[in-house]
Amino acid sequence: MSEQAKEDQEKRKKELEEKESSLQASLKQLSEANEANEASIAALKEELKASQNEKESAVQSLKEATEAKEAKEAELESVKSEMEQKVKELEASVQSVKEEKANAEAEADAKIAKLENALKEAELASAAKSGDEQLAAAIEEKANAEKAAAEAEKEKKAKESELKEEKEKNVELEKRVKEAEEAKAAKESELEAERSKTKTQESRIAELESQIAEQSNAKSEVDESQIAELKNAVAEAEKEKENAKKEKEEAEKQKEEAEKQKEVAEKEKQEAEKQKEKAEKEKEEAEKQKEEAEKQKEVAEKEKEKAEKEKEKAEKEKEKAEKQIEKAEKEKEKKEAELESANHQLKEATKEVKEKESALEKKEKQIAELEKRIEELEKAAKQEPKSEPKKETKKEESSSSSSSSSEEEEEEEEKEKEEKPKKKTIKKSKKESSDSDSDSDSDSDSDSDSDSKKKKKSKKLSKKPAKRSLLSKKSKKAASSSSSSSSDSDSSD
Repeated sequence: MSEQAKEDQEKRKKELEEKESSLQASLKQLSEANEANEASIAALKEELKASQNEKESAVQSLKEATEAKEAKEAELESVKSEMEQKVKELEASVQSVKEEKANAEAEADAKIAKLENALKEAELASAAKSGDEQLAAAIEEKANAEKAAAEAEKEKKAKESELKEEKEKNVELEKRVKEAEEAKAAKESELEAERSKTKTQESRIAELESQIAEQSNAKSEVDESQIAELKNAVAEAEKEKENAKKEKEEAEKQKEEAEKQKEVAEKEKQEAEKQKEKAEKEKEEAEKQKEEAEKQKEVAEKEKEKAEKEKEKAEKEKEKAEKQIEKAEKEKEKKEAELESANHQLKEATKEVKEKESALEKKEKQIAELEKRIEELEKAAKQEPKSEPKKETKKEESSSSSSSSSEEEEEEEEKEKEEKPKKKTIKKSKKESSDSDSDSDSDSDSDSDSDSKKKKKSKKLSKKPAKRSLLSKKSKKAASSSSSSSSDSDSSD
């Protein structure tokens, strides 16, 4: 009886040890899975950190590109403003040169017009004094025509000066100088004509004198009245001669004055030429500066285009960086989701580990209780007298326990065969814990039966029918507990 119980207890102990080793293996797998999850979480954190660093570096590079672009734009703006300032200064210089030229031209025109008016007045005075009314009228008409022509020329020149550019103005200035020279030549020809006219008057006076001489030679043929008329005519001629001389002298004076004015005009013309040359040089310098400014402007435009290209490149890099950032954000979200899932799985696994540990502790307590009960049963077995009814009860107990243990062993083997391919997942550990819980329930039932049996044996050693009924009840309970544990294991599978 005690040997069979010991064997049963040994078997039970082995089963518990196997279950314990199975639980230890499950715990080991869970710890390995936990370590793998932690490693995965660490890797995810590292990837997340790397992604964050890439994002920060992309943002920094984008910021640097933007700052470089802004600095380049500011530099281009300053160069552009400097070029515009230089162009304005050159335009102001050119404008001042134009104004100086215009003033010099106006002064020269005014002096030439003054000389022309003086010559015309001298011609008119000479013609009026000589008595040649037709010549005076012609000279006056000529003066009016020249005046009208001069006014028309002035209007024409004014319109041309408004419409033409700087080069045309320079050509106009040369044209005016040439016209002044032509006018000077015309005035010289007019003075020559005046000289010839004076000579004509002198020749006429000489003719009159010759006529007077002829008339004086023919005194005898002419009466006193004719002589008086001739004398009057001679006197008149003398007066005219004197007047002509005076006019000639006045004309000479005017001629000298005109010569002086001509010399002054020549000097002024030379000064104007010098100013013109100076203005031309200044104009050339201004043109050079303008060309330099244009070149600098072109360089600035090229720099601007280059900056625009760099700006476009920076924009593309910015878009690329933003795409990378978006990709990194998506990866980050994905990693966070994976991390959250891993954390959830880790929590579940930790929960299952705790459940396994609690089940293991429960098993250990049950093993301790079983060992205690075994010791009590051994003590009780030593105290019991050896009788046949007891042997029968022992046989019944051993048969019932052996049948139940054989059934449990078969079920355990089947369970182990079914659970071997499933040990790596977390659900398998749950199934094993449920199976172990069902086994522990059956063990607790059998232990409670053994306790009740021990108490009844100690109280009623002489009542064999009661013992047999208890054994039959115990065998029925063991069978029912084994069937219930097998049904639980089937349902859990």
